[in-house]
Amino acid sequence: MEGMGHTHRGPSITLVTAVTALTILAIAVLVMASDAEAEETDRPDLLVGGITNITEVYQGDDTFFNVTIKNIGDEAYLVRTSGDLEVFGYIDKATDVSGHTMVYQDIYRRTNVIINLKVNFGTVGNHTLRVVLDPSGKINESDETNNEMTVNVTVWESNEN
Repeated sequence: MEGMGHTHRGPSITLVTAVTALTILAIAVLVMASDAEAEETDRPDLLVGGITNITEVYQGDDTFFNVTIKNIGDEAYLVRTSGDLEVFGYIDKATDVSGHTMVYQDIYRRTNVIINLKVNFGTVGNHTLRVVLDPSGKINESDETNNEMTVNVTVWESNEN
């Protein structure tokens, strides 16, 4: 082709543009994939770290429990004004909520907060109290299976007539 006035100067502009576009697309896909992996691991992980009653437990009286919530995840749980972290208490095997509160404070990574939960036991004897964090799954956590704890509670007969 040299004798016909044409010279070969390398790849065409169209080919270079196509290769550049494919390279940019491949890089974008890799970046998005690595961001998705980071989102999977960089989340809070909230769990019940302890439940202690701070008042005597009498039949028919309001009993208050300190519930320690731990964040063992990689990111902080930042509270929303709507109070999206709910804490429910269940007595024995009942599915009816017997105590409920909302958490209105941030729980930074590797820290704890203590909240109060009010529960009323209707009968005397030995019972269990099961405390569940975020039962509706509103909070995106790294482990959704460790959000509850159960403790044994002895309920005494009330001193009132």
